[in-house]
Amino acid sequence: MKWEEIPWGINRIYAVETPDGRVECFIKKKEVQDFIEKDSKGNQELAKQYAFALFHREAVSTKKHITFFWKRVSGPTDIEEALGNALVHYGYMEEEDFEYQHRVGEYSLDFAFPKEKIDIETDGEYWHPEGNLKDKTRDANLKKMGWKIVRLAGSRIKHDLSGVMREIADTVNERRSINLDQQTI
Repeated sequence: MKWEEIPWGINRIYAVETPDGRVECFIKKKEVQDFIEKDSKGNQELAKQYAFALFHREAVSTKKHITFFWKRVSGPTDIEEALGNALVHYGYMEEEDFEYQHRVGEYSLDFAFPKEKIDIETDGEYWHPEGNLKDKTRDANLKKMGWKIVRLAGSRIKHDLSGVMREIADTVNERRSINLDQQTI
């Protein structure tokens, strides 16, 4: 799909640049992986030459009109990549169970389980010192919207990934059982 073919209701896409300079757009990360595998004909060295990036549709409003544009989202940090890989390894499916850089209003959640309303934040010590007022305000606003926030220190992700995954699994299972209970009432 080309940029101009993206359906109106889609607010995030993956753009893939091939080694020969073509650009294709996809809605799901799995579609990106399938495309690269097919287009590279299974050649692993060639597959490494494909570049892709995640883009979000943003809007700028003036008094007379609204302008929409695509804004590139920076790539994952090392702790986000480690956690994303662990989620997949533990059987969670991206875009089915969880989403990376999920938008909720003005907030971009590191990892979200949208159905369960779980926000998992990977906090590098530099950007998220303990007691950060901006994080506290953001968390309070998301909690008002029904979200459960799980903040994970980068050092913990690096040194206790199995413990982190147990905490995530417990939280997901708890929220899923609450959702099931509400459906049976």
